[in-house]
Amino acid sequence: MKNFLKQLLETHTPSGYERLGKIRELTQEVLSSTQYGDNIGNLYFEKGSNDENALKVFISAHYDENALQVVKITNEGLLHIVNLGGLDRKTIEGSHVFVISDNWDDNDVTQKKLIPGIIGKKPIHKETKDEREKIDEYDKMLVDIGASSKDEVTELGIHIGSVIVFKKDVNMTFGTKKDRIVANALDDKIGIFAVTSAFNELDENVLNTKKIKVILGWLTQEEVGLRGAIIASNRIQPDISIDVDVTFDTSKCTAISKEKHGDMELGKGVVLEYGPHANYTLIGDLKDVANKFALPYQESVAKAGGNNCSAIQLNAKDCATAHLGIPLRNMHTQVEMVHKDDVNACVDLIKLYIENMI
Repeated sequence: MKNFLKQLLETHTPSGYERLGKIRELTQEVLSSTQYGDNIGNLYFEKGSNDENALKVFISAHYDENALQVVKITNEGLLHIVNLGGLDRKTIEGSHVFVISDNWDDNDVTQKKLIPGIIGKKPIHKETKDEREKIDEYDKMLVDIGASSKDEVTELGIHIGSVIVFKKDVNMTFGTKKDRIVANALDDKIGIFAVTSAFNELDENVLNTKKIKVILGWLTQEEVGLRGAIIASNRIQPDISIDVDVTFDTSKCTAISKEKHGDMELGKGVVLEYGPHANYTLIGDLKDVANKFALPYQESVAKAGGNNCSAIQLNAKDCATAHLGIPLRNMHTQVEMVHKDDVNACVDLIKLYIENMI
């Protein structure tokens, strides 16, 4: 499964275009259960009881990532861009990127060609005082693929609407104790890893005996409006939903207010989130399981509306919902960071709750 996480992090899955990468092939390597999808790109996997009265438990995360799109091609062969998701403009200039071409890769006819590019920046030597103190808007940013004309660009299969993704740089053994992971799109591929690991570890016999059907959801377009979760909750109509996403690390080094966001830190455990989007009884049951099995956990309070948990709550007919958070540093940048202990605690909590508490 560790190799699966690395492969997942190295696969480009921009919001709305998640299946441009080899996601289907990747899921087939790690999931042997029933698999199906829908037209928005959500992927579903099932195991457990087929009894028509079985309790439906939905465990989910989103696998889309922030990206960019081409909005204009200049006569000089440069690309104007717009945001696709919630990127931090302060971190974009100076980045290595790939433009996803419409042409097929010469060495793999199942894969679109990735055209290398860079996002340039006006030299600081030539910036005015005002320019130095401002963050460039998207209309001031340009992607340079080393072309000299618009015709060169279009011949490469690049057009208005082409998607631009960031070059992957995954470190699975970051830190002095090698206990952290650094990569872009850990939001929320680390959640995908957690729910998939828990799903695979669930005992089929226990699920059948207890008449529980577990549906695993790999959800799309969270970064552009929780769109995949809306479709999924309407389709699945679960009785219980546990969605996993990242949450803020508010330790001192992050300069995020603990007084405003709560006390959450890498390495201290999975985060149980309270709020109007979370069913209080379900959160209490998860807390009881964590205490019973000595799993490290943290607690926080959040407003409703910011993640898929809220969308599932509002679009399923009668579902008890919960959100589990994995603390993350540097959110929506190319150097997101999580702690392996928090991920393991999340996996164990989901598995032990389903097998012991329901």
